[in-house]
Amino acid sequence: MLGMQRLRRGAVSLSAIALALAGIAVGTSQTAVASTETTTEATAQWGVKESFRKYIAGNIAKGSVDFAGNVSDAPAPYTWTDGTGTVDRDAGAADISFEGSVTFNGHHGLLETKLSDLRVVFNADSTGTIYADVSAKQLDSAEIYTADDVAFATIQNPTWTDTGVSGSAVLTEPGAQAFAGFYEPGIELDDISLTIPEPAPAPTEDETTEPTEEPEAPESTEMTKPTEAPEPTQKPAPKPTDKATPKPEKPTATAAPKGPAADNKPSAPQAPATQKDTCVANEVSGTMNWGVRTSFRNYIQGGIAKGSWTLDGVSESATGFTWNGSGEINTETMSGTVHFPGSVHFTGHKGILDLKFSNIRVAFNSANSGTLVMDVNYSDMEGNKSSASNVAFADLSFSGVQAQGGRIEVSNAAATLTADGAVAFAGFYEAGTELDPISLSLELGGETSCSSAAGTTSDAAGGAGGGKTGGSKKDGKLAETGASGEFAPFMAGAAALILLGAAALTRVHADREAFAQSE
Repeated sequence: MLGMQRLRRGAVSLSAIALALAGIAVGTSQTAVASTETTTEATAQWGVKESFRKYIAGNIAKGSVDFAGNVSDAPAPYTWTDGTGTVDRDAGAADISFEGSVTFNGHHGLLETKLSDLRVVFNADSTGTIYADVSAKQLDSAEIYTADDVAFATIQNPTWTDTGVSGSAVLTEPGAQAFAGFYEPGIELDDISLTIPEPAPAPTEDETTEPTEEPEAPESTEMTKPTEAPEPTQKPAPKPTDKATPKPEKPTATAAPKGPAADNKPSAPQAPATQKDTCVANEVSGTMNWGVRTSFRNYIQGGIAKGSWTLDGVSESATGFTWNGSGEINTETMSGTVHFPGSVHFTGHKGILDLKFSNIRVAFNSANSGTLVMDVNYSDMEGNKSSASNVAFADLSFSGVQAQGGRIEVSNAAATLTADGAVAFAGFYEAGTELDPISLSLELGGETSCSSAAGTTSDAAGGAGGGKTGGSKKDGKLAETGASGEFAPFMAGAAALILLGAAALTRVHADREAFAQSE
């Protein structure tokens, strides 16, 4: 990998020389050539991802971070030094490479991910990419995944200053593959910033030009008399006119407005006439199929969490879990709520991971959208318990749901984790993560009053803060954890997902169980 890094650095240097020679030969782009610089002293600040660093240092992974080459944690989080490459400040472009590596270790050697030979590219069109060589140990085999020059992250919203550039980093699909599926493509990583020292100014022409000859003495040393200055022409001051300045006229007084006539007083507002409720609402009953997230279930049963789940009033299906429930839906506006009692309780890491979903409701907002609402119990990595009620856990996207043939069928509705859901998940997944799809099969029953169906979404999704216990609450929402706060319970899943993801995590192999029993 070091050889590849040197080749890249050599290519960057050759590119800079070629640009300079092209400018000299053509002689028409002196301004552009002059703005292109080479540097050997650039510095990068990038910590990969804060939540992952916290997980590595936590009580579950019990890991460490090793550095080699021009990378260290001083100053924090990670500092990459002695970067070499080119920069064009006027165009907003740079191509800087850094030697060295950072290696994440955890779970007694089961987790090992290495990023090395970083290359940071900022393009003139305000785009950018972070490249890296990657090595990641697989949990379900002795194989090590390796790849060079992986386009690990895209750089967005770059901001240039006189001394460098910074931008936000977003994980790419190749980056997610290099991370073995721990994070989904599109998830935000730590911001990255480059410090690129300005080159020393070139000596000016004044500093290199030889002094001119002393001026010759004047032929005559006699002092010449100054010519007399002409007297200033004085204009006579204008005489005042005989007419006095006219005084402003007094404003004409306007009559005070009269009050309204007694018979013109506004009348009291009339109550609107009661209209007959003509909407149609029906009781509904049926089933919901949802697996939470396949990779999470695989992780729970995997060789690191060594966990399980228990069901109360819920059955297990081939794609996850099945709930039975009932509710009311206004079939004209497709608004209403269906309640699904029962619970799914996940545990792992000898009880440190503890997550329970219960009292689930599907709130229909329209024929095309809805909200998955639930109560959540969870614990942090120290085993401290917390709970929250009425958490708007996921946004649902339907495809023109209608009541047909006495039924309402929803097939594989997309479920996207909300910010409150991510908090309830204690930062294990971030907002925007795709969860398993949801399917509903509901039978229409007898009619009921519209008032009991219309507006049920408001009491179902009453906010993430309702009924919160065992933790702090701010502005009616759960206290934020995730990447910007303490990395709480479900980063227990971080190790599995960083190395395996949805596809790679499987049930524990016999050799992994043997290893685990030897701990």
